[in-house]
Amino acid sequence: MFPDPCTLTAHRAPALLVDAVLACTASGGQVRLRAAEWDTLMLIEGCAQAIAVLHGARGSVTGASASHGYLVAASEVVCLGPAGAYESVLVTVSHGKRFGRQQQHQVIAQVKKDSVITLMHGTLTTMEGEPHAAAQ
Repeated sequence: MFPDPCTLTAHRAPALLVDAVLACTASGGQVRLRAAEWDTLMLIEGCAQAIAVLHGARGSVTGASASHGYLVAASEVVCLGPAGAYESVLVTVSHGKRFGRQQQHQVIAQVKKDSVITLMHGTLTTMEGEPHAAAQ
């Protein structure tokens, strides 16, 4: 079981879009986003927060401090349609190339209904920031 996402990032409700960490490895992981009315910009933000929370989850295992991060680019993003309201959106992240403090991540946002439906996929680039104190 992973810590509460609000202890892994500087985001707080209602702006925190990540509901739970489902899997976390050195190369990526998977999170569940909270139920919401999803549009393209919210899906991109939800994926960016997934990256931040996964970095925090990995840090909680290794003892590293969580740090602020910043979304600096979204490229090759294909949005196949909004998830709509109250659906469980799963985000799978694969960490990619690192360029100094910047890192690329492949993201896929999906919902499971009768079958798996991909809502969005693409590459997000983040910049590592300064460590922040854990929430109390």
